[in-house]
Amino acid sequence: MKWFLLFAIIIIWNVRSRWIGINETYEKDKQAARLQRIQALLEDVNAQEQEQADTKDYRLLTQHLAEIRRIKGEGIAVAKEQEMSDSAAFLSFLQQCDHVSRDIQWKLSLGINSKDFN
Repeated sequence: MKWFLLFAIIIIWNVRSRWIGINETYEKDKQAARLQRIQALLEDVNAQEQEQADTKDYRLLTQHLAEIRRIKGEGIAVAKEQEMSDSAAFLSFLQQCDHVSRDIQWKLSLGINSKDFN
């Protein structure tokens, strides 16, 4: 009976250890997927920033601004569903979106006030 009890305790301990390991791995994978989604959106923002950098066409700038707003909305939705609104990656993403949006809005305001802006 002693051996059976010892054997049962060892099996339970082994199962518990593996279960904890599986849960830790799952959480790490989940966190990595969250960061990858935010990083992909941040790359989209950076691409939009590069595209609008030399643009002087009012229509294209408004399209870039709409795209930035769409990307920002998607990022906020991802952060809410993944419960990562306090993460450094998400805060960096928001700062970059705001920076690019301000740049585009500044260019658009110049276009309204300047006749040589096309």
